[in-house]
Order: sequence, then C-alpha cells, then structure tokens
Amino acid sequence: PGERAVAAPLSAAGAAGAALGPGARVDVVAATGEGLAGRTEVVVADAEVLGIAEPADGAGLAAGGEVVLRVAARDALRLTGALNFAREVRLLVRPAGEPAP
Repeated sequence: PGERAVAAPLSAAGAAGAALGPGARVDVVAATGEGLAGRTEVVVADAEVLGIAEPADGAGLAAGGEVVLRVAARDALRLTGALNFAREVRLLVRPAGEPAP
C-alpha cells in the first residue's frame, strides 16, 4: 500500500545500466529547459529497482528495455511527469548500503 511500480527506459541509466538488478537503488533526476534557463532536479530519491524488462519484440536489452522502479505513490506522478515532459531523465545508481537521504 502507498507504493507504485513505474517503468523507465533502461537507456536512462547509460552505461551504469549494467549494474542494475532487482534490489538496486537509484536516484532519478530530470533536466528541463535549455541553456541558462535549464535546470536539473531530483525527481525521486532512493527508488528500488524491481526488475529489468526486455522489449516485447525480444530484441534484447541493448535495443531498449525498461527498468521497473518501486516508488512512493506521491512520487509516481512526479516520475511519470518527468518521463513524459522533461528534456532528459537519468537514473543515478546508488552505491550498495548507502543510507537513504
């Protein structure tokens, strides 16, 4: 109760995506605007990775894929908004055992 599963593109993790697996923790940041008006902010801190999903066409993770994240219900809307409207969304892999913010 009070949590949601939200999928984000695996490409948002960049090369760090290789370190992701169930139980990993990530911070999600989003960039908006351009140039001096640009801003980057933390959208969700310390989200849990529930799993990695391959594309439906079976092309493999290199061709796409998604990271399924567990987030608080209040953060699910912020994350979905960032995925739909931000210029760029990144997943920042947290070190194992790092305390939540």
